Amino acid sequence: MYFSKLKNEFNLSDYDKVRDVVNYGVDYVEEFKGIQYSRIKIPNMHDVYKILPKEYRKMFGLNLMRINSKVPAHTDSNIKTCINFYIKTEPCVTYFHEPIVENPRTHQINNQSDGYMFNEEDLKRVASFVAKPNEAWILDVKKPHSVVPLFGINERQAFTLATNSFTFDEVCDMLKETGNL
Repeated sequence: MYFSKLKNEFNLSDYDKVRDVVNYGVDYVEEFKGIQYSRIKIPNMHDVYKILPKEYRKMFGLNLMRINSKVPAHTDSNIKTCINFYIKTEPCVTYFHEPIVENPRTHQINNQSDGYMFNEEDLKRVASFVAKPNEAWILDVKKPHSVVPLFGINERQAFTLATNSFTFDEVCDMLKETGNL
């Protein structure tokens, strides 16, 4: 399994940006294109963290993720699993990929550590979903995935609750324990 939709919807749009954390993409003269992560504070922080058993919450970090372009196939850096609470989705498809060759070609861009970009001709699409505002989805971000706009994109936003401590299956078990999956 690559992803799963959580049972409940979440209306989480208010936040205060604390600081920018990391960018993945290209910084043009006029604007940045790619993914930006920012540390945030939200009034209903407890509503986000309560989806997890109390003893594991400290192993997850909450950021605002903003995307303003197509995101090619990649694996995330310093994250094994994330739960995205979608705020503004734009019409985009999130695809998951599997290699069709023994050793898919990869490279890294600025700020990537243990994540990689993949040559998409070495992959095939195997699963997809289209997120809507107020939905939450858990993703296995150690599997190659991409985000493809259907009609163009201005900005896609989600709060992302991420961990580098637990695998996708382990976090799914946590969400089942709290009745969210």
